Amino acid sequence: RKLQWALVRESKKEKIPGLDPDVRVFSVFPETVTLEGASAFEFTFMANCPVPGTLQEILECLEFTGTERKGKPIIRSEVKGHFVSPLLQLSDNSLRWRFLWHRDVPILPMTTDVTMTNISPLPVRFYLNFASPSPFNVNKVEHYLLPDEKVVVTVSFDPGYRVDRVCDVVRRKLTITYEDHPQKDLVDLIGEVVFPNLSFDTKILDFGSILNHTKKEMTLTMKNVSSLPVNYHWVFLPPEESNALHDTKKAAKLPEGVQINQVFDILPINGRLEPNEQQVVTITYFGLENFVAEAVTSCVVEGGPEYEVLLKGEAARLEYNLDKYELNFGDILYDLIGEKEVYITNPGRVSAYFNFNLGQLQRPLTTDAHPLAGIIQPGEKQKVIVRFRAGIPDRVEETILVECAHFQPSKLRVTGRGIFPG
Repeated sequence: RKLQWALVRESKKEKIPGLDPDVRVFSVFPETVTLEGASAFEFTFMANCPVPGTLQEILECLEFTGTERKGKPIIRSEVKGHFVSPLLQLSDNSLRWRFLWHRDVPILPMTTDVTMTNISPLPVRFYLNFASPSPFNVNKVEHYLLPDEKVVVTVSFDPGYRVDRVCDVVRRKLTITYEDHPQKDLVDLIGEVVFPNLSFDTKILDFGSILNHTKKEMTLTMKNVSSLPVNYHWVFLPPEESNALHDTKKAAKLPEGVQINQVFDILPINGRLEPNEQQVVTITYFGLENFVAEAVTSCVVEGGPEYEVLLKGEAARLEYNLDKYELNFGDILYDLIGEKEVYITNPGRVSAYFNFNLGQLQRPLTTDAHPLAGIIQPGEKQKVIVRFRAGIPDRVEETILVECAHFQPSKLRVTGRGIFPG
């Protein structure tokens, strides 16, 4: 004998709103079985409904003998179920913590108690979970409550998760899952940590190349971006303790007897900033002779992070070359303007300022230059056009003083003889 269970019809009296008609709520296991003579078999009835409500259906057991295609009903079972969702009533659906750093307050976990009450008519077993990693925790993960029973759950937040002591707001969900049920409930968790924090408009100060035994100043601006006062001081870090990116191969060791604070000077060296207050910090670089300097200074904030700033500078001698020191225009019509080129180059590592000084001209209208002044970057060459007009039918000789940085002026001699046409 072959036995098979089948759904006869759905109850017309009771329907569940929102239930998909194709969803099979009641089932029998096994659905089909072959029963030998003088034997018995036990069937298991199961119910599984994705939405709450009451549903009634009829299941029939059909018997097939021989080659019959149409089974004969031998058992007619009416099945009915009242499906309920697990319902927890929470004293809070959102938890928030705010930790404010204080010198005398240790950084310890902060706790909040949440009362959870089973308001469903059935016992409920549920589990509490977090997305990992998380600074949140609970005192117990698994719970079992009878109807109307309640439990107090302690949820904790550890503000020490920000080991770098940077202000932050972390948001997570406490997920409540139920045994043998797909429903999930969520509790919002918000944890805020407030430490003394600063922001900087730059973390690298490159002084470039300057003349030996001179100095250069640069500034950076820092701002208190936290709601707490900031007490800070500056220190220089040994190279092996620095996290800043810097070219240790290029930077030379300090000369014997020279300290890093004799190369870089920071003002103010310490201070206090109220919330939203700004401070302009002046850093001075002193150029040791032919020396490449590199250092990392750290702004140490009490109760907060340490901010590293990379300082770089190079000192070198200034060099320049003039490709010619005399311009001879020869015979030229006295009212005609002649032009010749002169090049000034900078083979050194320091930018050079140049100036063609025409103040020594005996007859100012005879000679001019363009450009008269400018800056030549290291390794560059500047072309200067010198214009000459004799103005008279006679020999004319003038001198231009070429000035460059601190060097003594070089003399550029300009000569020519004015002639009449023909």
